[in-house]
Order: sequence, then C-alpha cells, then structure tokens
Amino acid sequence: YCVGDQVTINWTGTPQPSTVNLVLIDFTNWTVYQTIATSIPNSGSYTWTLPANLPCDPERKWSFYVTDPAQSPQCWNYSKEFTIGCCIDKPCECGTWSSIMVNRLKYNCGNKEPIKLSCNKAIDFSNTYQCSPNDKTCVAETKWEVTKDGQSYGSGTGSNGTFTPTANGTYVLTTYANCNGKECKPCITTFIVEDCKPCDCGTWSSLTVQNAAGIKSYTCGIKMVIPWSCNQAFNFTDSYQCSPNDRTCQAETKWEVKKGNIIISSGTGTNNLNGTFTPTENGLYTITLNAKCNGKSCTPCTYTISVEDCCQDSKIIIKKKNVVISNNGECLKSGVYTFINNLAPSTPIVNGTYVLTSTPNNVTVSTGNFTSGVPLNLTIPQYVCGSVTGFKLTYTWNRGKCSKTIERTICPPPCCDNITLKKTSKLLTGTDLNFTTEFSVSPSTTFTKVKVQILDINVSGVAKPWANILSLNETTWGSGTTNPAITTPGNAIWFNGSLTASGILTFNGKIINIYGSATTSTVNLIVRFTFYQNNGSCNEVICEKDISYNNVIGPR
Repeated sequence: YCVGDQVTINWTGTPQPSTVNLVLIDFTNWTVYQTIATSIPNSGSYTWTLPANLPCDPERKWSFYVTDPAQSPQCWNYSKEFTIGCCIDKPCECGTWSSIMVNRLKYNCGNKEPIKLSCNKAIDFSNTYQCSPNDKTCVAETKWEVTKDGQSYGSGTGSNGTFTPTANGTYVLTTYANCNGKECKPCITTFIVEDCKPCDCGTWSSLTVQNAAGIKSYTCGIKMVIPWSCNQAFNFTDSYQCSPNDRTCQAETKWEVKKGNIIISSGTGTNNLNGTFTPTENGLYTITLNAKCNGKSCTPCTYTISVEDCCQDSKIIIKKKNVVISNNGECLKSGVYTFINNLAPSTPIVNGTYVLTSTPNNVTVSTGNFTSGVPLNLTIPQYVCGSVTGFKLTYTWNRGKCSKTIERTICPPPCCDNITLKKTSKLLTGTDLNFTTEFSVSPSTTFTKVKVQILDINVSGVAKPWANILSLNETTWGSGTTNPAITTPGNAIWFNGSLTASGILTFNGKIINIYGSATTSTVNLIVRFTFYQNNGSCNEVICEKDISYNNVIGPR
C-alpha cells in the first residue's frame, strides 16, 4: 500500500464484549503506532485513509488488531502483515545483466576467453537484465543476435534463444537491453568452433528404376547394360551425399540422357534427383549423373540403356518393277513383288510371312515367306471387274526383337474397259451447241454416281473458259436410267443415285451461247465423264473417260 491509500478493514467477533478498539501496529518495530477507533462494534468494518505522515522510507511492515480494553488481561486478534511505502515516482534507469547460461553452464558477460563449442550441435543460452529500480514499473525490453564474420547468423527477441554453428570460426552473441526507451550496455559473449569438417565429395546411392513390372536398383560403377522397351517411360531416382553427411553439406546435382551425341532429356536436383525419358528408337542411351559439393565437381555416374524392339513399320515398303506400291486399295495383280527394308544399310535384314485372303468372306488364297530385298512371286487371282469381292494382304515382319503385322486391302480394278463411248452432235439454230453421247456398257455395271464436265473448249482457235457450264435444264439421261438426281456443284453436272447401264445409255448435253451471232465458227470440245463405283471394303473407284467433238461448224 501507499500513504494516502484508503483501505477497508473487516472483522468478526463474539457477542461479548460488545465493543472493541481498532489499533495500527508497527510490525517492523513491533510497537503500537496508533489507535484508529475506540468502542466500535465487535463485528463489522471500518474504512480508513493511511496518513500521509506514516513512516514509509524505507518501507515498513504493518498490521491491524482489535482488542477489548476493559478486559484484563487484554485479548486481541491480529490481521496479516502488509507493507506501506511512500510510492514516490523514480525514473526507470539502466541496471545490470545476470550471468549468461550456455548449455546449463554459467559464464560472465564480456568473457575474455572465447567459449569453445562443437560443430553442428545446438547451443541454448539465457540471461536476464534488471532495470533500476527493481520493480514491476521498470522492466527491461531485450533482444539478441549472433554474428559470424560480421554477418548475421541468427536473432530473436527476449534474452534467451538457440543457434547451431555449422562452420569453423568465431561467433559473437550480443544481448541488448532497453529500460524505459534508454539503450543500455549490451552483454557480449564470444564463442569459437574449430571441429567442423569441410564439405567434400561423397558417394552415389543406387539408381532406382520403376516400370509396370516393378522396381529395380543398379549400383553405380558396375559396367552393365540395362535392357528397356521401346516407347516405355524410363522413370529413375538417385541421390548423392556429400561429406560430412549433414544439412550443411548439400549436393547440387544434374542429369542428362543422350543417344549418341544428341541430348534427349536433362534435369537438376539437390541431394535427391529424379527424372524420366521415353526411348522411341532402337539403340544405346546413356544417363549421366553429375554432382557438386561446395562448388567442387565430383565423380559422375553413368548408366547405359539398350532398346531393340522399336517397330518402324513405315520403313517397310512394297515394290513391283521398282515402282513403290504404297496405298491401300491399289490394284495389285499377279506378278513379282519385293518387300523392301527402307532403313539404313546397317539395319538388320527383315524376314517375315504373308497371307493373302479374299474379302469379305476371309478365305485364305495363299501363304508364304519373304526376305526384304528378295523378289517374291505373289499371285493375286483374277476377278470380275466391279465385283464386291476384293483381297487382303497380311504380312508380318521381324527385325531383331521387333515384330509387326500389317494389313493392306487390294481392291478390284475399276471397270473402265467395259465402257465404250460413241459421239453424235448437231447444231441448233442460234448460238447453242447440242451434243449427244452414247454409252455401250458390257457386262452390266452399277455406278453410284457419274460426273460430266467440260474439260477443254475453244472457238475458232480461241480458248474459252470451261466454266461455261452445261445447261442443267436441257441436260438429260436417255434410256437405262433409274431416276438419278441431277445437281451442279463445281462447274459440272452430277448424276447421283444407283445408275445401272445395260445396253445403250445416252447423255444429251447442251452448251449455251458458244457461237458468235453473225459469223461462222469452228468449235473444238473435250467432255470428261467420271464414273464412281464402291466395291466392298474398298474406297470409291474412279474411272475417267474423255470424248472429243472436233471441227463442229456453226451457226448455220
């Protein structure tokens, strides 16, 4: 308490006596200092202001008691002791540091001899600072910092903390104090570390490779070839540990995959690295792993991967009389064919088997063996023009560990040889040209559509744009039709629908405004007829026939 404070005193007594006196005792000197009140009830409370003239500097201990002055001898009841001070404001000034505790050992601030520490072991420290006066109104604010070679190594607030030295040298711990905004003298403690080992090269772990079959490990330095499959991802992991094996000595790693002198893939890592690449060609691939410790290049590790099963079917071609047979649906007839290995000369020879079947009933016609570059007598049966039956050539070839099966559809030839064109023409009055073409088709053949277009035209030696299309309204089929739909896309007349020609089929065409109105002209005209068929599994077969109308004289 402070002089001038108001306090309330509470007590409880028995029915007798009925009144008591309240007294203040100087507990420090154990003497009655003042009777506060007399003849007050034996149970109750009393509020009193501590006099300003109470002795308070230095502080004293006091106590209250109640007593019955009429009783002899007297009896009394004391309160607990308490302190009364003057409570005069004093400035908060700098004070003193306690001893510093380092890993439970006590040291004085400003040690002359550096404290020896061990490398890579945590250092715990603590100390306290007491401002003046030493009371709750004057509390220090503290912070700390560790430096090495003038560079900050760690810091914090308060006066306790931890740090771990990771390199040889001198470490300085400075703890700072502030009393009421005033910076006080810091506590400086010096440490020295001399047992750290330099970061040097270490060792590689095993290369771990994973695929669908499982996980395998390969030791660095063992000379062996890792077999692998074409187009299968090669996923790998590895690690490098510098020396010493701690967090202060971390590796910088990188990896590179090459095929010959060409870099396929690459990447970087730390102590641990991982990567992936997918081989797409046969040959040898090398993975090289490199590491650095503290900037020093260490011995690399190299692995070799072999791939032998990449199947490059696009490199196998078929030739007949030095002509490449490349398209499905190409008309292959009886003759001598050669399967060609179109790779580099160093590539192994390709061997294989073939099967010729009819479509769509899939009946085997013939089978045999072949070797790339060696002529093969392959007989393809004759069939009726326009037939829905075709043939399918299936061949399987082998090169090293590679095996590939390829199918090719052989379609019947178009029926161009069955179609004969016969032309007639006449001139109408005016400037229009009418012409008629007769078709003789034997045997009967079904066309899915026919296109008629002007291929070339000139009048009196002067070329005319063949975009002068046929007159749709006056263009018709004669006999033998099955009501085809007629359209005109692309400067041509199209007859779409099932058109069956048997016997004589006629086409009536008309070109308008071809002659001059007043002079005699000579017209030369080439008309192209394109016939379309669909033979079973084959694509549409195109047969083109051209017919010429020369030296047509007009007008008349």
